Amino acid sequence: MGRRRRVHFPALSYRVLLAMCCALLVLCAATGAAMRASLTDYNSDIGALDALPFVVRPALKERLRLASDDEVLRQMTAAFGEDASLHSLAEGADALGISRQNLSDGAELVLTGTFAGKRTYGYQAFASEIEVTSVIKGSGVSVGDVIVVYEGFEVLEPGNFTGMGQFSTAREIVPAGMTPNSYGAGFLREGEEYLFFLNQKRDGAHEGASDAERRYCQINSPYGHVSLSVPSDSGQVRVSPILAEQGAGDERILLKEARRFDMFVTDETAKQVYLESCENLLAEYVVR
Repeated sequence: MGRRRRVHFPALSYRVLLAMCCALLVLCAATGAAMRASLTDYNSDIGALDALPFVVRPALKERLRLASDDEVLRQMTAAFGEDASLHSLAEGADALGISRQNLSDGAELVLTGTFAGKRTYGYQAFASEIEVTSVIKGSGVSVGDVIVVYEGFEVLEPGNFTGMGQFSTAREIVPAGMTPNSYGAGFLREGEEYLFFLNQKRDGAHEGASDAERRYCQINSPYGHVSLSVPSDSGQVRVSPILAEQGAGDERILLKEARRFDMFVTDETAKQVYLESCENLLAEYVVR
């Protein structure tokens, strides 16, 4: 066997080593600054936000139909058998993919309020400011207060659902979480008054804040918010067949166009179910 050859690197002085470390830090800082400068602040650039593709997730008529508690219980018994008693009516309705008629049972706060147009995008949601116009159920807020209501939409890189890393500059808006927006509900429209079914957001970040500053999540239903004008303006409901069943994937439209609609449904029957349900809810909760 031949002898192994040892390679000796020259020893670096502390001054040279320090200079190399400083150069690496400068390079990292410059790279980070360049990457940050390439990001878009959608809170300050509304035009860039409106130009993003919006992924349409339309609602089926089965989810939009309001079922009585007796009907929910019957369906739970048929579906779960003896295990039905282990579920609450709200849990059972969610598992069965239906909506309960008694929406206020699952809400701490029921009110009407107007969206003035101010919203801020954070992590997986838009925080939207609502001016309260009437309080139907609950306490802690008064007419004229401005509260924050979350809308469950997320800005994502297409195809990257890990939430880790970014591999391109492409972005789209997708309904996120268990929110009305996952069941066809669209963005709140500026200047529109809505009936809201809300629960206080509990994350510890706003403990100690006054009631008017607290933040709220909509209940897990397509009717977490209902426009007071939607029954008389059916143009706010967009019929959008589920393209995935035809092998064509999700439908995408520009957010600027999507902002016009309160609800996305699969067909005309689902649209009629939604409009009638909205009319019934407004007649029950809102004095007009």
